[in-house]
Formats: sequence, structure tokens, C-alpha cells
Amino acid sequence: MSSLFEGLKMSKNDLTAWGVANKDNIILGIFIVLIVSVVIPIILHLIFGLFRKSISKRFPKIDRVQKQLKSPIYSLLVITGIYLGLKTMKFPVKIDNFIGGLYKALIICIFAWLLSNLSLFLAKALLKKTDIMNETAVIFASNFMKIIIVAIATVMIISELGYNINGLITGLGLGGLTLSLAAKSTAQNFFASFSLASNKAFYIGDWIETPFIKGTVEDLNMKNTKIRTADGALATVPNAKLADDVIINYSKLEKRRVVEDIIVSRNIPKETLENAVTLIKEAIEKVELTVDILVGVNSFDDNAVKIELIYFIKGNSYDKYFVIMNEVNLEIKKVLEQLNIPQSELIIKNI
Repeated sequence: MSSLFEGLKMSKNDLTAWGVANKDNIILGIFIVLIVSVVIPIILHLIFGLFRKSISKRFPKIDRVQKQLKSPIYSLLVITGIYLGLKTMKFPVKIDNFIGGLYKALIICIFAWLLSNLSLFLAKALLKKTDIMNETAVIFASNFMKIIIVAIATVMIISELGYNINGLITGLGLGGLTLSLAAKSTAQNFFASFSLASNKAFYIGDWIETPFIKGTVEDLNMKNTKIRTADGALATVPNAKLADDVIINYSKLEKRRVVEDIIVSRNIPKETLENAVTLIKEAIEKVELTVDILVGVNSFDDNAVKIELIYFIKGNSYDKYFVIMNEVNLEIKKVLEQLNIPQSELIIKNI
């Protein structure tokens, strides 16, 4: 298998002969390399600085794109300048071919870098008019594009360096079986990722629960989903496993249900019990965002009466839910104290 690296060695005599014959070209090439490596980055820095001051405030999206373009463009111009400087030095044919091939490989890397940096913007543009447009789908599409870009760039670079890509794959031999098994698992997770994103099962930042985990979604990529549990631990779950289970997304709740039992003594007079039911319902109604309120005597036993109350709190914010539930319970306590109901017990059955 021939490659670009073959035939690069030069004997001392050949090197001396080349240096004598191309003295002026070598000096000019070194001058070009220095100019390109030092002067052009300074000029570009000034241009980008003026661009940012004049446009970024009015067009913040362009400013974000410009930041992603800056480093690849710097690298592209510097490497091109160095390449032109080296070409000016008129190296022997094999070394000159090597420089040309290496330059092409580096250009491929830079364009892959540039496209990867822009993948988030490209993903948003592609998904903008579809019904699966959301942050999770955009991140998924962006990651997928990066993988495709890197894969294509890798094949192009291997080919540019003079290696036969087909022969390289064939040469893997028994390793191909391992790769195929790994590819099967990767494919399962990939399609599961696409299913989760396209079905809008959850977004980044949602609080979800499955039969084996619950927490806040922090990331969804091609292979797995990262979930931050309530105790602060970070769990990494394969997408194929996540897609096969029931997912409860609490962040999509329109309202949260609260069920509570108030246990009071059976010796309380009927009139007091009726007043308690009426006043508790009125107290809950006063609290903002509470709806669908039900309050009534649920059951009796030998020593106690159970008053059950059911209500909903609008919205899906757990913090707001907790604050409102606390306010409701304080209002209930006032009612019980107002009616002089002793030894009452409040039990939260379900949330």
C-alpha cells in the first residue's frame, strides 16, 4: 500500500544541492511564511473587531456565527500562506507532492471544523419549518451532522494521504465482526434518539420519570440521555433503553393534583364538621391558581372522621406548586383553629 509518506528522505548531498540551487526561493518562501503567520492574523483581528462593534449589537445572531467562523478562517489563511511559502522554496518532486497532499488534508480538516461549528445553526435552519422543531431535536440533529462531517472528512483525509480506504477496511479482518456488533448497538441508540426527539417525549430541562429513574434531562445525544437525579447524581441512560420504557413527563403537566386527608376526632359535633367542610373549601378557593376543588367527609371509624380534600394547582412548576400547597395548608390550619377542632392530623396522600 503506497502512501504520501513514501520517498520523503533526502540525503545530505541532495539537501545541500537543493539549498544551493534554491537559495533565493528559500529566503522568499521564509519571508512569505512569516508575513502570513504574523501580519494576516493581526489584520483579521482588526477586521473582526470592527465588524463586531458595528453589527453585533444590531444583529446578535450574526455575531454568534462570526465567532464560530473566526478561528477556522484564521487557520485557513495561515495554512494557505505557509503552503504558498513552502511551494516557493521548490522542494524536490516527492517532498513537494507530500506538502500538497498534507495541505489538502489540512484544508479538509479546517472545513470540517468550520461546518461542525456551524452545525447548530444549520440544524435550526433545517428544522425551523418542521413540526419537530425544539431544543432537543436541534441538539440531536446538530450532533448527528457533526458525526457525518467527521466521518466524511476522515475518509477524504485517508484517501488524500495516499491510502486505499477499501484496502484499509478489508485489512481490519476479524475486527470487522466487533465493529458490526458495536454498530448494531449504535444503530439502536441512534434510532431511539431520533424517536425521542421527533415524538417530543421530553425537552432539555424537563423533569421526567421512568420505571428505573427520575430527574431533570440535561442532554440528549446520539447514544444516550443524561439525567440529573433529585439527589444531584448524573445518570447516563442508553437511548434504546429509555425509548422502550414508559416516560412520564411532569414538565408537560397543565396542573398538579393534590389529595389530602384531615383526620379529626369523631366526637366533633355535626354542625362543626359541616362548617369545617365549607370553610376549608372557601379557604382553598382564596388561594391563587387553585382549581377544581372538592372537600367532603370521606369516612368514619371508631375514633375518627376523615375529611378528604382534592384540588389542582395550575402550571407545572414544582417550586410554585410547593409554595401554593404550603399556603393552602396554613389556611386550613387557621380554619381548624377557628373552629376549635383539637388533635387534627393532616395527611398528604398523593401529589
